[in-house]
Formats: sequence, structure tokens, C-alpha cells
Amino acid sequence: MRIELNDVAGNTLYSHTCEDNTIKITLEKAVKEEVDLTGIKLSEVNLTCLYLRGAKFKDADLWGCNLSGSDLRDADLRNTNLCNAKMNACLLLNADLSNSLATNISLNGANFEGANLKNIGLCMATLSNCKKLHYATCSFSGLGEEESRLNCVVINGEPMFFDENYKGTEEQFLAFIKNDSFVSTDKDTGVSILEAKLFALDFCKKAIKRFKTVENKYWAYID
Repeated sequence: MRIELNDVAGNTLYSHTCEDNTIKITLEKAVKEEVDLTGIKLSEVNLTCLYLRGAKFKDADLWGCNLSGSDLRDADLRNTNLCNAKMNACLLLNADLSNSLATNISLNGANFEGANLKNIGLCMATLSNCKKLHYATCSFSGLGEEESRLNCVVINGEPMFFDENYKGTEEQFLAFIKNDSFVSTDKDTGVSILEAKLFALDFCKKAIKRFKTVENKYWAYID
């Protein structure tokens, strides 16, 4: 069976033919041969537990794909669309995820040792039991929103904050939330969205300051 790996424009980047071929077999073979897979489109594909060390996935569309348990050490994931992807327990040692968009990604148990996260977008990312990542998470529900989550991740020595639709420094985040859309008070709780976001911000700041090593994390759920 012949399987092709195409980029987002439909151009063939690599093909492989063998009996009982699968996209997993084809992808692992391409990566092993160090094929340049820049711009590859693998959205919503099951790619669990693959050996993809050194993969060249720059500018790739990996929206909604499942890479959980895969070895992505030294992988080039710059400018990649990782929204809604599952990357639980991935090995991301020395991987380059700079400028990637990773809204609503699941990264539980992933190992980030040496990974480049510069300018990554982690809005509504699920982070739990991550290794070699200095982070804190605060989630709450109600207040007219289905769910709200604030992630704080220390990137290149600076805490960066990510909520549903925004990423930035503490100063930038404060400027963003202090506008009219967050001032209204919930009639059931008597709490405004602004109050909740300020609480989450304060919580994450204190957690990051208290736990100064990447082996620790702190999270809370506020109902």
C-alpha cells in the first residue's frame, strides 16, 4: 500500500509503499531518513507512541492530532499549529516549539527539558505533572463562562500568562482584563469575571514564586 505525506498545499513531501502500510509506518520512516517535512498536514491523525526524534515539522498543521507518548526529542515544531492536539507524556527534550499555536492542547506528563517555548501560545492548555517546566494553573467555572483557566509558564526566566484568548506578561495581562467586558458581576455569585481573573493571577504569581524549581507545580480548582 502506498501512503503519501502531503503539505498544507497538497504537495507530496514523502511517500512509502509496503505491505500493511500505515501512516505511522510511513511517518516514522520519513523521520528516520531525515526528510524535510516542513508544512506537513497531519490534522486529527492518531500518531501515538511514535519515534519521531529530530522530526522536521516546522510550519506543520497538527491540529487535533494525537501524539501522546511519542518521542519528539530535538524536533523542529516552530510555527506549528498544535491547537486541540494531545501530547500527553511526550518527550520534548530540546524540541523547538517557538511561535507555535497550542490553544487547548493537552500536555499532561510531557517532559520539556531544554525545550524552546519562546512565544508559544498556551491558551486553555492542560498542564499537569509536566516535567522540567516551571508553571502554575488556576481554573474556575461559572461567572457566565463554561470554564476559565489561567496558565502561568516561566519562559526564558519570565512568567508568561495564558487565559482563554490571551497571552502576555503580567503587565500586559492586567491591561487586557481591566476593560468593560470583564467588569460585570455574576448575579448568582456576586463575583465579577475581573475579580476571578485577578484572583487567578495572584494565585499563579504566588505559586510560581513559592515553587522555584521546575520539579514543582501548583494548581487549584475554584467552583
